[in-house]
Amino acid sequence: MKDMTDRLLEGSKRNVEPVENGRLLMEQLAGEWEEILEDSFSCEISMENCTDFRAEWDMQEILRIFDNLSSNVEKYADSGHPVLLQMDRGVDTLRILQKNAVRQTAQKIESNQIGLESIRRITAGYGGAVTVSLDEKQFQIEITLPVAKNPQRGLCSLEENSMFRDFSRWNMSVYSSVLTSRNPDFDLRCAGTAFRIL
Repeated sequence: MKDMTDRLLEGSKRNVEPVENGRLLMEQLAGEWEEILEDSFSCEISMENCTDFRAEWDMQEILRIFDNLSSNVEKYADSGHPVLLQMDRGVDTLRILQKNAVRQTAQKIESNQIGLESIRRITAGYGGAVTVSLDEKQFQIEITLPVAKNPQRGLCSLEENSMFRDFSRWNMSVYSSVLTSRNPDFDLRCAGTAFRIL
């Protein structure tokens, strides 16, 4: 049923939206991934090299990628060995790596090709790539997704706006909240004047 749902959802229209705090999103998804698996598996999450980033994704598709990753672990991983989820930020890419030992009593991995193919189709839709390696002892999947090169674009353009500096009389708490906002649709209104974070 889950595999059929994946296919139906992938045939629907993509709803792409901006992701302004990519690292925070990855932390949340990694936490949910661990919550699904932690009762049966020892989970290791590595995000030391995952700096903040911006991207434009359909969130349902990204959620399906992580759902398929955890599902693959539940079906085929050896619970006697840790499962690794690692995320690394490159100049203009995000790499998601999952690695686990293969349960010797599990059925052949070919039976799970629908889940892997789902990940491949979603990733390809963003111009990314998926590499899968499998032997008798270990399974590894590496997903590479394009991301924006400059995650601070909106914040810098606001700080550099000379007109914004004229509003120093504002309450500092409001000022701080604006500077830390990553929402490109956030409007700042004062005396009938609106400033849009670019």
